[in-house]
Amino acid sequence: MKMDSVEALLLLQSNGIAPEVIYVDASHHYQAVIRDIEGCLVAFPEAVLIGDDWDYKEVRDAVKVVALKYGKDLYVHGNKCWTFAGNECADRIKAAAEKRSNKDHSGASNDKGTEAISGDSQFSKDQSLASLLQRYKKSKQ
Repeated sequence: MKMDSVEALLLLQSNGIAPEVIYVDASHHYQAVIRDIEGCLVAFPEAVLIGDDWDYKEVRDAVKVVALKYGKDLYVHGNKCWTFAGNECADRIKAAAEKRSNKDHSGASNDKGTEAISGDSQFSKDQSLASLLQRYKKSKQ
């Protein structure tokens, strides 16, 4: 879907479509990454989130912040792909990393195994997708 991530999530949700897996690969800017991931978590809390571009500092920082905020355990494979799903998705993560390895920005192999980073449920989870979209639209004005 070629549209804003949160608007696409709203469209899916309003049409009764609930994806089982969401692959996050949009902007590499800190606030945009947070917004996209939070939108996924709010709209489809049962979906498995998988993302890439862990080698970008802003992506790493944003994913870690969201993991802490929502109490998610974060798993990183090969310093490239991340997920909140846990070890049961290791094969999917590895497949995604292998697929993307041809597009590696540094040209070097990033396969460093899978690492787990534990989340901490210290923040409220009561944000709605509509409020995320509203905040986004206000920030664009």
